[in-house]
Amino acid sequence: MPNDEPMAEASSSQSDSEESDGGEIDISEQDASAIMTAEAALESNPYDYEGHANYISHVRRCGLQAKLKDAREAMHSLFPLGEGIWLEWLKDEVAAFESGSATREDVTRLHELAVQDYLSVNIWLSYLAFISSGVQSGDSAAISEVRDVFERALTATSLHFSQGARVWAAYRQFEARLVAPQEETSTASAQQPTEKVLALFRRQLAVPHAHSGATLAEWEHAGGAEDPRRKEVLAAHEAAMRSAGEREPFEAAIGEEGAAADIQLLGGYMSYLEFEKKKGDLARCQCLYERVLAVFPVTHFLWLQYCSFLESRLLRQQDVNRLITSAYARATRNCPWVGQLWERRIRALHRAGAAEGELAAVYGEALAAHVPVREDVVRVVLAYAHYFKCKKELSQLQSLLTEAEKHLETRFQGELDHSLALPTFWAEAEAQLSEPAAAGEEHSGATPGWQVWEAVLRSPLGWRRRAWAAAISFELRHGGPEKARKLYQRCHRRKLEDGGQARLLQDWLVFEGLFGDAQSYAEACTQADPILSELASAAAARAQADAEAAHASGAAAPRSARTAKPAAGKAPPILDPEEQKARRQAADPNFKPREKRAPSEAAAGDETKPPHPKRPRQAEQGNAEGGIAVDVASAKEDIQSDSRTAGKEAPLAEKATEPAPTFTAFVKHLAPVVGREQLEELFSGCGGIAEIRFGINPSTKKSKGFAYVEFKTEAGLKAACALDRTDFHGKHIFIAPSNKPKPSAGHDVPDKAPAGGGRANQAPDPLDAEAAPVAPASTTMKPRAAFMPRAARLGSQAKPGPPKSNSDFRAMLLEPKT
Repeated sequence: MPNDEPMAEASSSQSDSEESDGGEIDISEQDASAIMTAEAALESNPYDYEGHANYISHVRRCGLQAKLKDAREAMHSLFPLGEGIWLEWLKDEVAAFESGSATREDVTRLHELAVQDYLSVNIWLSYLAFISSGVQSGDSAAISEVRDVFERALTATSLHFSQGARVWAAYRQFEARLVAPQEETSTASAQQPTEKVLALFRRQLAVPHAHSGATLAEWEHAGGAEDPRRKEVLAAHEAAMRSAGEREPFEAAIGEEGAAADIQLLGGYMSYLEFEKKKGDLARCQCLYERVLAVFPVTHFLWLQYCSFLESRLLRQQDVNRLITSAYARATRNCPWVGQLWERRIRALHRAGAAEGELAAVYGEALAAHVPVREDVVRVVLAYAHYFKCKKELSQLQSLLTEAEKHLETRFQGELDHSLALPTFWAEAEAQLSEPAAAGEEHSGATPGWQVWEAVLRSPLGWRRRAWAAAISFELRHGGPEKARKLYQRCHRRKLEDGGQARLLQDWLVFEGLFGDAQSYAEACTQADPILSELASAAAARAQADAEAAHASGAAAPRSARTAKPAAGKAPPILDPEEQKARRQAADPNFKPREKRAPSEAAAGDETKPPHPKRPRQAEQGNAEGGIAVDVASAKEDIQSDSRTAGKEAPLAEKATEPAPTFTAFVKHLAPVVGREQLEELFSGCGGIAEIRFGINPSTKKSKGFAYVEFKTEAGLKAACALDRTDFHGKHIFIAPSNKPKPSAGHDVPDKAPAGGGRANQAPDPLDAEAAPVAPASTTMKPRAAFMPRAARLGSQAKPGPPKSNSDFRAMLLEPKT
């Protein structure tokens, strides 16, 4: 912390404690008060990034060099620093070196720290300028050291499309500077450095970048015309130019360096990354990931994608484990609140063969980072515990898990481990690592590891079926069927949550069918069947009551009421189509009711709209017996009119009003812990969110694992879809635009026109499950005449005469054949 000395000593009356260049510094009372306020704020919250930056700014303005150095080191110990802060710090250190108050090793060490945080061409150029200054042409050791730094800089920045050429140019200038003073040397010895310059040109011309044309001109001027490999260089340059042309649109989309870090810029980078991944160049993908992380350093899913990408490409190469562990170390420094990054870092260190002390230090940092989600902390604990399990150190494993339980209880008071990940791992580890003699005590003693499940079953989790099912599965694997049967007998009368008792009894019967004999199966049925019947009757009664209550209120019945079997002696309620439609719409989380027009507007609109072009016109009069007389000629005219007008647009006044476009994303595979706040955090960089709708299970009132997220802009929707397959709370979520259902061709037109006749020409609501899709104009559809008399269907071939009634048809059918 940069508050080791009381700020009273920095006041104007006691300013002699700070010196610069051997002179005393006078600090105004206003500056002293600002510094004291900043120190107090940092003491209460040392993880305030902006507070550190403001404190450094105040101290630097006052010229308090000792405090400035402490403040910068304190900030860097907690956070990675951005390019601006680093360049300012490096500039001050170089000035201190030139004045003699800092050594060359100190400045070099600081530059080494600076290039590790983010990819920055400017920081590398600062490092190269400092380390190459004062190097003489005859000092071979110093020249070799400088060239090593230049090669490292090229490895990091040479593929930077817009700024990588600056590092190439600095390298060539250094090599040319070594040649210029040697006028007295022989021609043969002077040709060697010149060849190095030409070699740098050849390497750069084969790399696509934004200044390829200028580089080619420089090469020609430097002697490219006499280069013995000229043809080879030109061919490589031509291929690089084609590659640069493919990347120029993506570079234009992300703009110049320093552009505002908004959702459009993130979308541009994500598209660029997809392009580079398809090309398959590992080095280019890595460079582009470094560029986007320098702009969006606290966007955790980018770090997850980057580290996963490195692991997928480099996992089997043992010599690059350092690269993967370094990436995870940087990721946890930038996003310390993401438990998944800590977990993966610990596992990467374990895989790389890190020492136990290093793993313990990282584990301690992870627990101190205050990861907000309990499940994420459990994953971190299990990653570290897996290290001791692999080493078969049971005592250390037990000690670690015991301390972890205490830590979880302190941090997340009242929260339960519904995933049961910790007790499952603990019990399995004890069962596997116990001595064979102890593991074989099936009848005389408890199964090794059973005490873990016993504690779980005696906790509030003991009222959930999942805990009993996991405990029974454990005993079946390690203790045998007899101990598993005793657990079923122990819990079969327990009233478990969410209908768990019935499912557990059914599991018992399945278990006896697999592992029991006829006697044990009969005994299980004797105990389970009465309880199952009682539970089924109670469930049916509740479902019937819910359905009646919903029917009385006009709302849709819960799904349990629609799917549950009716109680004995009661017939299920018969619902008319309108009630069924209303219930389906109420249960659909994506349904939005349309605004109803006033009766006067509906009447006015109905008068101006023509009848449905596909609906056959019926005769105005029918016979007295209820038969339907159809004007066949008019129906034929309708069909011919449809075929003549197919493909033509209707007049503007007759067109259905198009709904306003919505930008909705469909998100599925969500973890149970994901709620509205988590989704808002995930899509915080995707612009404004208009609405979030979760799919809710009516019986449990819990999320079904999917949601609809409506964004305010199309750009926000595209940026959200770019997060598809992101690992979010332990699951790879699916994100895609929510496409409205399209009307399919070939459907029949409804038999009945809409009430009032005012919606005959309107497009069906895509969210209305009862709305009939309108067939395309090019599809020829025959009028439906399910009740049309045969005489009318025959048309002109029918015998003349009055229409026949139902009685006439009945007499014709019953007339005996001669």
